Amino acid sequence: MPLCLEGRFRDLLDRYEKQTGEMLAHRRAQAEASAGFLRRFEEVARTIIRPCLKDLTMLLRARGLNAYVSDITTYDRDTNKVEERIVLVLPADSPAVGADPSADQPGLSVVADSAARQVRLVSRSLARPGQSQRYDLALLEQRTPELIEEDVLRALEFVCFDEGKGRGCLVNEP
Repeated sequence: MPLCLEGRFRDLLDRYEKQTGEMLAHRRAQAEASAGFLRRFEEVARTIIRPCLKDLTMLLRARGLNAYVSDITTYDRDTNKVEERIVLVLPADSPAVGADPSADQPGLSVVADSAARQVRLVSRSLARPGQSQRYDLALLEQRTPELIEEDVLRALEFVCFDEGKGRGCLVNEP
């Protein structure tokens, strides 16, 4: 059944699109840029970051340390922000089976923030529980395996020895 007032409905929708069209176009552009950033991050994560952290995990386990790698994705509905995390956890005690790897456990995380289109390296101290350090990693596409390993090594120094070498932002957590 056709709408009797179809012309008026079209006028109403045209007015709405005219008023919000720029905002909707901006949202679409932001969403496309964020999705592209996350695709690029996933490629670097698949080819460089995960293999590095998995090799490091095997090295740590060979030394008798409990370590594991986990992937975490979070989504904030209010801001449409997606965070992809690759986490190397070095629990002080053995975690319970199925424990949440995003909990405040010592270790390090490589975090891709879709809203800021920024990758951070976050390390949580074994030596001082509740302290963490964050590094912004610039130019994701230019990260070579050697640069990633250098970043991870620097973060691991903080995790194990609380030695930040003056880099990053020291954070005291509640």
